[in-house]
Amino acid sequence: MLECVRYFLLPSRFLYAIIAALNHFYHEKPGSFERFSPNEEQQVTFKILVVDDEPALRDLIGQMLELGGYAVQEASDGEEALEMIDENPPDVVILDVMMPEMDGITVCKTLRANPTTAVLPIVMLSGKTQREAVAEGLAAGANKYLCKPASFEELMSSLEEVLSVTAVP
Repeated sequence: MLECVRYFLLPSRFLYAIIAALNHFYHEKPGSFERFSPNEEQQVTFKILVVDDEPALRDLIGQMLELGGYAVQEASDGEEALEMIDENPPDVVILDVMMPEMDGITVCKTLRANPTTAVLPIVMLSGKTQREAVAEGLAAGANKYLCKPASFEELMSSLEEVLSVTAVP
């Protein structure tokens, strides 16, 4: 499967970086995923909604999150994400900025304007790396803004951070 992913997505630096990181952690450092996985005392599995218009990227991020011990849902655009959040709210949303129809900034603002989702943790993950783009994402209400390519550790640390801030003891 890894060779298939490399062949299909070779032009994307982000995906190649993720594949390299997964290979590194899985083959070179057995047990590295354990520190991101829930331990025996922590039976809570957090539900993460990954919103991105690129199916291969959604799948890859989903696999990374599942390796980290999270339950994953996927949406291909902003409108689908809002419907899914309304029906079955996740614990965190990982949101791409550049999507057709409804972009991530609009989704973020919509979630923040709704009292039931106003405090839902949002991690933006985008190829827009300019300072203005990061500022716009944070101003829209994102808790974190990660620039692609983001490493596995960056993503997992960001999730742990936003979950620790919003978790109810």
